[in-house]
Amino acid sequence: MGAVTKEDLYAFHNCRRIKTVPAMFADGKSIRIQSLMEGERAKIEAKIVRGEMETARAWSIVFSVVDDEGHRVFADADVDFVLALDAAITNELIQAIDDHNELHDNRETKVEEAVKN
Repeated sequence: MGAVTKEDLYAFHNCRRIKTVPAMFADGKSIRIQSLMEGERAKIEAKIVRGEMETARAWSIVFSVVDDEGHRVFADADVDFVLALDAAITNELIQAIDDHNELHDNRETKVEEAVKN
């Protein structure tokens, strides 16, 4: 058996998990969420630590929502568009993204740490 090696991890390099969830705000449609890569998660957490909470959730959505072919729906330049969406929609998206990436406790901890500082 033994310990995991770098070669073992190559199977997961640039490999994303995709999850499809119903879109409660759009009857009959679904949302496809891709898993975050470590670099994307780090960018989001850096925004939280720097106190840029107003865009951290939007970046999660930009990085995660994909179309049927697995291409990002939003470009980096679409952050302002995401910020202008109804909060009920973004809350639904963030819930799905956090569930898929197992980020709930991590996001809350980062927010608490940022507030303390």
